[in-house]
Amino acid sequence: MAPIIIRSNTIVLPEEAAKAIKGKTVIPIVTDEGVLLKTTQTDAVHRARGMLKNPALSVEAFLTRKREDTRLE
Repeated sequence: MAPIIIRSNTIVLPEEAAKAIKGKTVIPIVTDEGVLLKTTQTDAVHRARGMLKNPALSVEAFLTRKREDTRLE
């Protein structure tokens, strides 16, 4: 992926990165290594879609993760 040079308050992302986050809400997180753009998907059904594509994961694993997320809120 090509480096990005920021010259204003607008960020232009490479096409591959822009497609990955298109239509999603992201928050910037400043880390020691730089800035991370993290999606904020709170919809449980939307999050479950990705899990359903992976045969190694199960509904039980999703429910366990969801309970943990709820406990941490």
